[in-house]
Amino acid sequence: MRFIPLIVLVATLVVNPFVSARQVENWSYERLFKEADLVVIATVKETVETKDAAPDGRWKSVLVGQASSFTIDTVMKGSAPAGSLTVVHFKLKPGALPQDGPMLVSFRSKGPTIEGGGAVKYHVELSDRQYLLFLKKDGKGRFAPVSGQIDSVFSVREIYAPLPEVMDRERASTRDGR
Repeated sequence: MRFIPLIVLVATLVVNPFVSARQVENWSYERLFKEADLVVIATVKETVETKDAAPDGRWKSVLVGQASSFTIDTVMKGSAPAGSLTVVHFKLKPGALPQDGPMLVSFRSKGPTIEGGGAVKYHVELSDRQYLLFLKKDGKGRFAPVSGQIDSVFSVREIYAPLPEVMDRERASTRDGR
């Protein structure tokens, strides 16, 4: 029994040189809101590829630039541009699987579908794709995620309306044993 701590120590020293991970920052809502130039709830219209290069040389060979345009629904902080809002972000090139890869945001072109069965059958298509966006100006009249391009997922929250009542009936019938 007294050798267990020694075994754990030796195992840690043997394995540790081979373990690596990229440090990821903590992005609380307070920090996102404080550091953002613009905070909006917006609906995505389209996403197109751009010729923008990744800001970090480590990722230039595996990232492709994108620009997503949004209709602004609500401004929570800052001054929104007139018309549509353009957000620059990146995606991985097809087939690229980098170790300790970036945490990139993507925007759905339509809301997801939920299907259920059991006592009550339902097929629900969730509402349009709205997002809560924490953004900073990029100097080119566009905006970028406040958490940076490499871990852009932290600057975006997907929003949906409450789930339909039919789903509550399904849960109730399952819970009651019907």
